[in-house]
Amino acid sequence: MANEQHLARLKQSIPTWNQWRQRTGIRPDFTGADLSWLDLGGADLRDADLSWANLHKSVLARANLAGALLREANLDGANLRGANLRLANLTAAVLGTVDLEGARLFDTVLADVELGEVQNLENCVHDGPSVLDHRTLEKSGKVPVVFLRGCGLSEPLIAFAPTLSAQVLPPSCFISHISRDQAFVDRLSRDLQTMGVRCWRACEESHGRAKRRIGIDQPLRRGERLLVVLSEDSLQSGWIEQEVEAVFLRENEEKHEIIHALRVDGGMGQTAMGWPAMLYSSRSIVDFRGWNEKPVHYAEGLERLVCQLLGSTTQSGVG
Repeated sequence: MANEQHLARLKQSIPTWNQWRQRTGIRPDFTGADLSWLDLGGADLRDADLSWANLHKSVLARANLAGALLREANLDGANLRGANLRLANLTAAVLGTVDLEGARLFDTVLADVELGEVQNLENCVHDGPSVLDHRTLEKSGKVPVVFLRGCGLSEPLIAFAPTLSAQVLPPSCFISHISRDQAFVDRLSRDLQTMGVRCWRACEESHGRAKRRIGIDQPLRRGERLLVVLSEDSLQSGWIEQEVEAVFLRENEEKHEIIHALRVDGGMGQTAMGWPAMLYSSRSIVDFRGWNEKPVHYAEGLERLVCQLLGSTTQSGVG
């Protein structure tokens, strides 16, 4: 949550804010703050935490955002003309039509972002190389060559980049399951990877840092999907229930399906209640019952799942 005192100071006036920043070594916290449509031109936002902040249509012209955290921030339509983005982290930020005319970049992290609609990319000022990852290249379509060169990409990679965005790729997925369904998940994960679907496992019985609830301890990024393995045992799991209910809320906000449900035994029926009933009534369940004895039935389920994932990518406009 954003620091309310920091928000009040920032909104008071930019000169007052900048003077306060010069006198203190405090790192401003604007996590999740609604700063949309505000005129923050020239603001000293060095090292500020603006993760998940809404900066839609805000004016940040000539703002100092050096070292700022802008993870998953909404910058669509913002004016960042002449802004200092050196060492800033924009991982998974929504850039949309942000204007970067004259913005200064160096070691700027542009991971998992879409650059296709960004204004004046070709007029950024590169003080050194920056970070673009494969997800950015896959999402962005045609990016000005002068920008890619400014970020430090090699000529062979620049030549290859357009082929990355030419394909419709399935979204990355996390598979939520319990340990008793491990054999199915092992096979599914291996086959999905072979078919081009990048996936990772989230098991209730994991330990240490690997123990995380998708959508809660580890939020899903834009375009990622949650595969929920439904079995007689997993339907009793409070852990999976928490994950599903958290992602249900995300679905309601984004107006598209994020959860794909996989049925592996007879534990789920029309008489299901609570979150299983919500899954049953709101989407098409992929049927993997008998997966271990019926190879053809498993293959049909796998093909249907991949088709669902490709369809969800097209419908949501992300991937």
